[in-house]
Amino acid sequence: MMRNLFLFALLISSSVFAQPIENRIYDEQIKTLLSFPSGNPLGDPFIPLHGGEVLSFHFDIIEGDIESIRYAAIHCDRHWEPSELESNETIQGFSSDQISDVESSFNTSIPYMHYHFDFPNDMMQPRISGNYAIVAYRGSDALNREDWIWSSRAVIYEESVAVGASVQPGSIIADRMRQQEIDVRVQHTGFQIYDPIKEVSVSILQNGSWEHAKHDLKPVFIQSESLNFDYNAGENCFEAGSEWRHFDLKDFRYISDRLEMIQQEPDGYHAYLRHDVPEGKRAYQSQQDINGKTLIMNDLGDDSNLEADYYYVHFFLDMPMISDQEIYIESSGFQYDIPSSTCTYDDGMGYYHATIFLKQGYYNYRYIMRDKYAGVTSLRATEGCYNVTENNYDVFVYWFDRNRGCDRIIGRAKVNSIKK
Repeated sequence: MMRNLFLFALLISSSVFAQPIENRIYDEQIKTLLSFPSGNPLGDPFIPLHGGEVLSFHFDIIEGDIESIRYAAIHCDRHWEPSELESNETIQGFSSDQISDVESSFNTSIPYMHYHFDFPNDMMQPRISGNYAIVAYRGSDALNREDWIWSSRAVIYEESVAVGASVQPGSIIADRMRQQEIDVRVQHTGFQIYDPIKEVSVSILQNGSWEHAKHDLKPVFIQSESLNFDYNAGENCFEAGSEWRHFDLKDFRYISDRLEMIQQEPDGYHAYLRHDVPEGKRAYQSQQDINGKTLIMNDLGDDSNLEADYYYVHFFLDMPMISDQEIYIESSGFQYDIPSSTCTYDDGMGYYHATIFLKQGYYNYRYIMRDKYAGVTSLRATEGCYNVTENNYDVFVYWFDRNRGCDRIIGRAKVNSIKK
């Protein structure tokens, strides 16, 4: 009896730990968690294994004192579940380290502590490629999820194979004007792949988003040294969406085109955006955007990491309520803050509304509709879908290394839908 209970407890604990690690904040005092290649704040957290590039991680803790916070890099499989490798098999040096770059904000109405670290660094170097979950935590055990304050996905890839990708209108005739199809070809000359169907799969991301990614795509045509991922039933298709909406909050003295007003209230500054309307029935309009990214900036300060203030930003979407759908707002600047970015409907005023606590800067954003029961998301009604929309796509080629017993990323391609 006791043995059965022990085995049951072990099974439960193992299944809990095997859950995929998401982009997520676990402490509501943490804001503006951003990760990007060092020196490129508009980039995605994807770097090559060799080449000397590093990722920068930034976040704030609102109205807090300096804390002892550590971080670690956990190697994961292609589904973002922690791999079975020991940390010394994936990381050269220390498996975790304390965040030492901590500074207090100044000249801001909302005080906060700003934390920053880079990975890889002199203390921690990845040994192998793959998905890496970077976790920050209080305590002493990086694997104890109860101690995590946030987790963020990063990709470290090899360039062992040549990956080509192209963007085409969708193969399904009815969706050709609304979708973009990403066809992929992998040339693996000199890299031995014994069983492509079992060993290899492809993931495709649109604008760096894991939420809308396509996973586990297997080769359709196999030749001696090349794999072709050219589907014809929509497996590699994405809603093209439209160009992103934006607002500029870099200078509180300046009311930009999308701002209605900024006013100071007892709890801080409030920025009210002009009311948005659905774009789904409008004709496509081309405009420059940064594909959902955020640029933290205070035009009046010298160091925006410390001098950018926080605002309560009010969003409004004028449209009738749809009872079986919910509306949420997407942007890299608050991708982890799903509760705040989910809109509520005001019956009296006839609009969806959300208030999000945001750091000063320039933001791209859009409204997404999600089925309350099926969880399926769509941009058609809120933003519209046009196959001429400019989007970035990242392709990652996963290969199961039988010797190590883990998934490696052996190649990457980045392609833009309109820039050849």
